[in-house]
Amino acid sequence: MLRAIAGQIEFPDWMTGRQRRLNIYDRWLDGEFYAHLPYDFSVELESNGEYIRLLNRRPSWQANIPELLSRELALKLWAGQNRPRFDHASDALCEAAEALVVEGQLIEKMTEATFLGQVGAVFVSFALVEHAGAPNIQFDVWHARDCEPRFDEAGELTTCRVQYLCGGQAFLAQGITQAYSEGTTEGGDLVAILPDGQYWFTRDYGPELTVGYTPIVGADYKPHDPETAALLHPDPERVQVHMLGDIPGVWMRNLPGGDIPDGACTFEPGLENCVVLDYTMSQLDRGLLYNLCPQVILQGELINESYDGAKTIHRGPTNTFQFPAVQKGLDGQQTGGGDAKLLESNGAVFDRAREIVEVMRKFILEQILASRKDPDKFSGPQSGAAAKILDEEHDALVQIMRSSYGERGFLPLIKLALVAAFLVGHPGVPNVDPSELKLVWPVLHKLTPQDFSLLQPALFQAVQLGWIGPED
Repeated sequence: MLRAIAGQIEFPDWMTGRQRRLNIYDRWLDGEFYAHLPYDFSVELESNGEYIRLLNRRPSWQANIPELLSRELALKLWAGQNRPRFDHASDALCEAAEALVVEGQLIEKMTEATFLGQVGAVFVSFALVEHAGAPNIQFDVWHARDCEPRFDEAGELTTCRVQYLCGGQAFLAQGITQAYSEGTTEGGDLVAILPDGQYWFTRDYGPELTVGYTPIVGADYKPHDPETAALLHPDPERVQVHMLGDIPGVWMRNLPGGDIPDGACTFEPGLENCVVLDYTMSQLDRGLLYNLCPQVILQGELINESYDGAKTIHRGPTNTFQFPAVQKGLDGQQTGGGDAKLLESNGAVFDRAREIVEVMRKFILEQILASRKDPDKFSGPQSGAAAKILDEEHDALVQIMRSSYGERGFLPLIKLALVAAFLVGHPGVPNVDPSELKLVWPVLHKLTPQDFSLLQPALFQAVQLGWIGPED
C-alpha cells in the first residue's frame, strides 16, 4: 500500500531520486503523506456511480506514529533538564558557550533539527550578523532534501548548497524585491518579485565564504541543468566572509546506515504498517458510523414516500415507514403489508478488529525501536528500575540520538561558533581553545522516592565504613 500511495505523488522532473525519497519522509513529519489523494475516505462513488478504490481515498483516521515518535525523541534530547551541560577546564569558555546557545536560541534550533533529521539527515548552519552595534549569532536549520553537501576523502564537509522553491512574500519580507528570469540578455533579466510567485532560494556554504544568490523565477530554473545555470548570480549584499577555514555549519546524520550523504530514517521500517494501520482504523471508523445509522431494507411499497427533484426516496432509521394495510381479496390473494429491517452488526467484529489494531501498533513501535511494553501488565512496584525495563529499547534509541545530534552535531557546531565569535570580537568569548569542550548528559531515568528509600541504608553504611565521604 505504501508504494501504491507514494507512487501517485507528482514530483517535478528536476527532483533527484534522493530528494523524492526524503520528500516522502518529510510528508510524514508534516502530516501530509496522504494530502495528494483526491478523495475523502467517506466518498466511495464517482458522480457516474463508478467505485473509487481505497488507495485513492485519504484515510479519515491517521495515527501518524512517525511524527509522534520524532517529536518525542527531539524533546527527550533537548527539552528542559534533558539537555546536556558543557564541561571544560575553563569556566569562562563554558559560560561563553552557554551565552551563544541562549543568544542564538540553539536549544530550540536543535529540537527542530532533531525532529527534521529523523528522515536521515539535517544541516544546521550559523552566521554572525551585526545587531545593535555588536555581533550576534544566528542559527538556521535546513531540510536534508534541500541540501547538496560535498565531502572530502576523510568524510569532512567541504561545501553545502541549500536550494529550494520559496514564496515571493518571504523574499519581500527581507527587502529583496527583484529576481532573475529568462530574457533576451545572457544571464537573464531582472523582474519584480510578486508576493504569490514562486522563486528559487540558493545559498552556498564554503570554508571561506557564505554566498547568497539573487532569487530566480521558479519556472525558469532547474537544478543540475547547465542550460539554466547562467541565471545564478551572487548577491553582493548577501556574501559573508568568515575565514573560518571550515564550513559554518554541521551536517548531522541520523542513524547508522542509509544512503550517503544521509543516515538511515528512524521510522522507515514501520511505514508500510503505518499505512495499513491508518486504513484499518478508517474502515473501523466508517463501520462504526454506519452502525450508528444502518441501512434500511424495505419489503413492500411505502405509502408515505417522499421524492426530491431527482426522484430519490428519502429513507432512514429515523423515519416512519407506513405500509398499506393487508387486504385479502375474494380470490384469496393477499395485497398490501410490508416489512422493514436494519442491516447492522452485533459489534463482535469491532472487538476482533481492535485486537488486531493493538497488535499492529505494538509491532510498528517495535520496528522503529520505540517501547512496546504495556505498563498495565508489568508485575512489580513502579520504580526507576521498572521504568528502565519498560523503556530499554527506546532508551537505546535515545542514546544513539545523543551521539548523532549531540557529540557529532551540537558539540562541533558550538565549537565552530565559539571560534567564529572570537574572530569577530564577540564580547564574552575568551581566547581559549574549545577543542576539549565536552558534553555531560543527564541520566535518562531519575531516582524515585521509593528508590531513594531503598538506597538510604546502603549509603549510610558506606559512609560509616569510610567507603565514601559525606561530601560525596
